[in-house]
Amino acid sequence: MTGLPAFGLPLAVSALRWVRSIEEFDGPILTEYADDKGGVYLEKWCAQDATSGVVRSLRVATRHRAIAEYMAGRTSLRTLLTQPNQNAGFLVDVDRAGTIVAGFLVDIQQLPSEYLPDDDAMHDDSLRPRTGTIREMFLLDGNWDGGTIARLERRYIDVAAFAHCTRPLVVGQPPQYKFSSGWAYGSAFATMRARMPRALKPKSATVEANSPGVLAIDAPAATAEMVLDALRRAKKADAITAYDTLHDWTKLRYEVAETKLELQRAEKDLRALCAQLDVEVTSVWIAEEERPHHSILTAGKLVAAYYRRLWEVLTPAGAEFVRPEFASPPAAPDSVLVAEDEDEDLRW
Repeated sequence: MTGLPAFGLPLAVSALRWVRSIEEFDGPILTEYADDKGGVYLEKWCAQDATSGVVRSLRVATRHRAIAEYMAGRTSLRTLLTQPNQNAGFLVDVDRAGTIVAGFLVDIQQLPSEYLPDDDAMHDDSLRPRTGTIREMFLLDGNWDGGTIARLERRYIDVAAFAHCTRPLVVGQPPQYKFSSGWAYGSAFATMRARMPRALKPKSATVEANSPGVLAIDAPAATAEMVLDALRRAKKADAITAYDTLHDWTKLRYEVAETKLELQRAEKDLRALCAQLDVEVTSVWIAEEERPHHSILTAGKLVAAYYRRLWEVLTPAGAEFVRPEFASPPAAPDSVLVAEDEDEDLRW
């Protein structure tokens, strides 16, 4: 006996694979599951019998896009639970051992009111778990293609790797780069991606190839929080001002650096933006006596490229980063939108 009243049509309910907890407070509130055919499901906590300890949850079929729109604050929880499935769902009773002891096919609209959220209940970002693996999502517009997905994934990983390798408490060996030969600046990010421990690296989790669709990236909690901190820093007014000032001279090419770049000003500007972004200056700058203008120009170009990547995650072309706190970011500096080829001479 479960100690909970029966509803709807009794039937056997299969176990699903746990994917992630979406909201929790002293236990799971809203949880994502999957079946072995790629189906996506949500379970919402409904009730618990005080005597038997059996927990009753509402299970519904859904889509990744629907979950992402809920987490972006676009739809209510009631809409999430009812619309993708035409109000059909299952009540699932699970005992203390984790065994399903009862299941019922139900019309969601006929359930007791205490099982359902209020009509205006929206996602509360403070209920997102802060441990384990965090799933970050991007809403894709109707014009996305394979290049959009590849670029979004690469930019998120670039930001994570750069933030990890340049944090004051993580900096290890100093950077190694050349001025007359080597790789383009993009390879600096490839080097950082390679240096980032595998256990901390984000990875693509799923792509829902609809139009519009959704891209999901899984990241260890520590990495996800590190990226969020970097994004929060990037959109502050002081960081935008510091970047604009730095970008004014990082556009210079190496052959004119010695005549047009004032070293004291450049060092001041570099340190100012690094301070805003929590980047250890020595992780990107080797102050060489032989070619000081080139060394600080290299460091400036690299930090500027990192800043632009932060904005590509904040305001990606053809997509939207699903975090309510970034739903209305300030306008990006105009220079963030410049062509990347201005950095082509950066050597690492």
